[in-house]
Parts: sequence; structure tokens; C-alpha cells
Amino acid sequence: MKRLIVGAWALLAVACVDPSLNALTVPPLGKQALLDSEARTITLSRGVALGFDCALDGPCADASATVDDGNLVLVLPAYLDDLGVNYTDGLYAGSAAKTGFVLVGKVEGRTKLRVKAEDVEVEYELEIVR
Repeated sequence: MKRLIVGAWALLAVACVDPSLNALTVPPLGKQALLDSEARTITLSRGVALGFDCALDGPCADASATVDDGNLVLVLPAYLDDLGVNYTDGLYAGSAAKTGFVLVGKVEGRTKLRVKAEDVEVEYELEIVR
């Protein structure tokens, strides 16, 4: 019985993995574009673009990104010329095209970014600064 409970917890832990977001670009001198995946926050200066990718056992499949307030920030899908490592059932399954997005700060303020992939969603606090 103890093994069954431990096994069930292990399956739940694997099933509850959120997509991982990773910054791909750096801001111009004197501007900000900081993606903190541990705190789930993004700080972005007005007029600055931040490219990031999404991973979930390899590149996210069927991913989408939305923001609560589109007046503050623009979010677009990006087509990256880089491959990511892909896993299937925990085993190496070759390379696959990375899944990417671009955020562009428009107006100062706070909103939320939501990235959904494979029926799971991750939410980031997003602040647009001067």
C-alpha cells in the first residue's frame, strides 16, 4: 500500500509540471527585460522587446501566450531558428523546433502573462516600466 501511495504522488508530481519560460534576448543599455522564472515575474521597459521560449519536456506543443491587458504590452508568437532537446516519456526523442514568443512593452503598468501548453498553464506578473 505504501508503494502505491508513493507511486501515485510521483505520477501527480510529473503530471503537474508547468511550462518553463526562458529569456532569449537582452535589453538595450539602460533598459530592462528581466524574466525571473522562480518568482514568475517579468519586468520590461517601454519600447523594449523580450524574446522567450517555452519548454515542457522539450519545446512546448500547441502553446499560446496571452496578456490580461493588451494596451500595456504586445505578445506575439516567434519563429526561432534553434532546436531544443525533446523527450517522450522521459526518454530522449531527438530535436524539435523551439516554441517562442516576443513581448513588447507599450505603456507603463502591471498585467499578467499566461502561457498555456499541453493543457497546463503558467502565469507571470508582468510590469512595464519606464
